[in-house]
Amino acid sequence: MTKHAFTVVRTGRVKTRSGPTGALESMAGKLLGKAVKSHFEPKADKPVFHYLFQVQSVKVEPVHDSVFEVPKGFVERPLPKMGDS
Repeated sequence: MTKHAFTVVRTGRVKTRSGPTGALESMAGKLLGKAVKSHFEPKADKPVFHYLFQVQSVKVEPVHDSVFEVPKGFVERPLPKMGDS
């Protein structure tokens, strides 16, 4: 299945023909606009963005203990409650 991407841009008023041809053009434009909007509008049950990556390499190496030590001068403070700033 081939997927196509396109953009609809509205700029000001467009002169339209009157009569049956103008009405048909207007209906087609509204229908196409709705189809484009429904196609590209995010769905509640699907993610808006999906990113997939592959791990190319993994290695295990020792890490010095100092990496996990609390820095000098660190003062422990209680965490703020949810909603407080």
